[in-house]
Amino acid sequence: MKQILPKLKEVSKYLSFLKNCFTKPQFSHATKYISGLIALNKKTIKNISSSSKEGKNQSNLNRFLTESEWDEKNVQDRYIKKINHQTRGKPVSLVIDDSISKKTGKHIEEAQYHKDHAGKGYVFGHQIVTALIVCMGLLLPLFPKLYSKKTQSKIELAKQIIEYASSKIRISQVIIDSWYVCNDIIKLCLKKDLTLIGNIKSNRLIKFGENDWIKLGKYYRSISRKKKAFQTVVIDDATYKIHSIIVRLKKVGFVKIIISRQWMDDKKKWSRPFYIICTDVSKSDVCVLIEYTKRWSIETFHKDIKQCLGLEAYQMRLKKGITRHLILVTLSYAILKLMMFFKKVSWTIGECIKYIQDKEFDDLIIEVVCIDDRNERIRMAKEMLLNENAKV
Repeated sequence: MKQILPKLKEVSKYLSFLKNCFTKPQFSHATKYISGLIALNKKTIKNISSSSKEGKNQSNLNRFLTESEWDEKNVQDRYIKKINHQTRGKPVSLVIDDSISKKTGKHIEEAQYHKDHAGKGYVFGHQIVTALIVCMGLLLPLFPKLYSKKTQSKIELAKQIIEYASSKIRISQVIIDSWYVCNDIIKLCLKKDLTLIGNIKSNRLIKFGENDWIKLGKYYRSISRKKKAFQTVVIDDATYKIHSIIVRLKKVGFVKIIISRQWMDDKKKWSRPFYIICTDVSKSDVCVLIEYTKRWSIETFHKDIKQCLGLEAYQMRLKKGITRHLILVTLSYAILKLMMFFKKVSWTIGECIKYIQDKEFDDLIIEVVCIDDRNERIRMAKEMLLNENAKV
């Protein structure tokens, strides 16, 4: 079923802070593309162009993404100012992770085989390093960075994100998984006076007191049968056994380590040990565990932009167009999150999209009914109804 893409007033409203970054035609293209990513089921350039009421050739959108002269950095800086305004004076966490955008074409720039940590083997496509600002219920993604094995490592890209974000926003902590918990990132966070909370691998060397260096996993095995070494805590209806200790982490310094096992109701047993590091040794164990759970918000973000906002829908070969697509997907997500934040509703991204689709289709019907010219009114009605377009 072909869909109609009306002008989404909500998109124009929440994207207006970027108007000065584009010419008038460019802003129109940006609004149309983001509206298509949000409202259409098929989110290709061709479908976004053909579904719009203007019905312009898709070459206009192609040029906007691959050739048009607009400054991505300028857009990013304006967006960061918006985030800073919304989070000023509040506790802000920066969550960093990565995700794979699967592709099939062999001539796409920077498309490579990447290890699929969620499954088995390797996946062909783009790997992107993503970051999410989390602040008292508001989740806003930063512009992602396209990773290539030919240039910088994912660790270097994560460091760039921390450097940039901490220079623009008053961040209090960085939350990451075990891939990014390395000495370089830990030391950068300490230098920036940022608390780092993350999952740490069991092979890291620790030392406490006058004892020798010992692997974290070996230390756990030495205490695993000592009941008094663990305490039971309940967080959001989940039960954990935890053990915490302040240790020296080799080449880093003193940190807090929490060893956690969660009770699994379905299997009627405790999970395998999970190791969490916190560079602020004064934080309580429960506080560290609660803060670490914010990391799962970025997993939901990855799922939403793939399933609902067309992260993998692009068919461009050039890196410039791919990067711009990623930026516009990010802005699409941000618009939906800002809209929900200001409306004070707690929908999922899918529910928010459904609300916009229903609202804009109702407005489109009213618009057709109010057309004075009878022939134009009939033409629009036929386009909506007779050609199976009666769906936004």
